Amino acid sequence: MQPLHILTSGFLFLSLHLHAQDAKTTIQSAGQRQAEAFHQGRAAEISAFYAPEAVVMPEFHSILYGSKSVGQYFDHWLRGTGYSQVTRQIADIRESGAFAIEAGTFQQQFGQTGKDTSLYNAKYLRVWNLRDRKTPRIIAEIWGSVQWFERSVLPQIPDFPAAAPASSVAPAVAVQITRRNEQIRQLVSARNGSAHAQLFAPDAIYMPYYEQMHVGFDSIQAYFVRHERPDDLLIDSLDIRYANMIQLSEDLVLENGYYKVRWHTKADPTGGTGSGKSVNIWKKEENGEWKLFRQMVNHD
Repeated sequence: MQPLHILTSGFLFLSLHLHAQDAKTTIQSAGQRQAEAFHQGRAAEISAFYAPEAVVMPEFHSILYGSKSVGQYFDHWLRGTGYSQVTRQIADIRESGAFAIEAGTFQQQFGQTGKDTSLYNAKYLRVWNLRDRKTPRIIAEIWGSVQWFERSVLPQIPDFPAAAPASSVAPAVAVQITRRNEQIRQLVSARNGSAHAQLFAPDAIYMPYYEQMHVGFDSIQAYFVRHERPDDLLIDSLDIRYANMIQLSEDLVLENGYYKVRWHTKADPTGGTGSGKSVNIWKKEENGEWKLFRQMVNHD
């Protein structure tokens, strides 16, 4: 007869394994239903997958605050396209308490009047509220292309101004993450990609614009060393802010952020400006430091 502690450990492992499987099954099922609503042009059903406090960041569009704005966005998308078919591939799901973080890719085929059929190859990051497994809701989402493309390919959709949902983190945590963002600002301005990469956890996933996702610290470090290196690009100013922060668990915080940068080069002293947004999942390490566990950015 096996000792009781071995049997108990076995049951606990099986319970956790089945719970993780259940989260993936729940998310896959919801994603399939949402894709079907896209294909059939049912905007109300698409927006029903988003929580009232959802923050959604479409590529080449301003941030959408709240399920009402999300519904307006998808309604305009469907009215501006002849059809829209989405195929989604989940790359990673991490569950944390009542929430789950999903990363993956999708291919979206759609047509617009007077234009050729377009294929949108993109990656995405989502955070789900799974308190009610029968009706899971997205609380944060961002997506963007895996390669460069003209923004005119996408339907032109107006902005839908709304207030950002309230935060749910302790003030001390917000201060710590704000300090981390200040570090990022300084390192990006200094073009110090190697040091910037050190702000990511060993098991992080980083999803930049116009590239596939980078999985693990080595891939992330190689990206930042290549992307943020001393050259003739000079950062005049960089403003990084957050819209809200949500406590997912004791050691995970969701930060919905946005930025604006002004730059110039020696060959182009006038330079230009750019703006974008990001979904950031911060993880508290054993030493108390907050590091990026998941991050995705895209352009406004």
